[in-house]
Amino acid sequence: MLVSIRSGTIECWRHSCRARTRIITFLDYGYNFTIPDLGEYPELCSEVLSRLPPHPKIGAIKPRFSRTQGRPYTSNGCYRCDAIIGESFEHDAWYEDEEVLTVFPIKLSKEWKRAIKKTFGEEEFGSRLAWGVYH
Repeated sequence: MLVSIRSGTIECWRHSCRARTRIITFLDYGYNFTIPDLGEYPELCSEVLSRLPPHPKIGAIKPRFSRTQGRPYTSNGCYRCDAIIGESFEHDAWYEDEEVLTVFPIKLSKEWKRAIKKTFGEEEFGSRLAWGVYH
């Protein structure tokens, strides 16, 4: 199965920064996972982050505390000031200067299956695997 790491551009929300930052918008492999989705699976997160090519305008992807949500979660950050790019604002970058950063193969491991089932539900997972076409 092939995974595409997709990205887009967003402006940092901090008034003192306002840098145009490239963020990871989706991991696409027939399902779309966001960075906050993936953060719940440390093994998968490490696998994906190890595949990211170096890019000067991609900030660190790491757990950050969100005052809006009142909890920490794995998030994109501004490349210049490291401010959290909140998941509720990521949609602003979904189609802004969209780019596929890399494509790589994965084995549909138990961890990937568990993540898909939890995120998309058992019924959706079963129907996608039964009828999907994978390269």
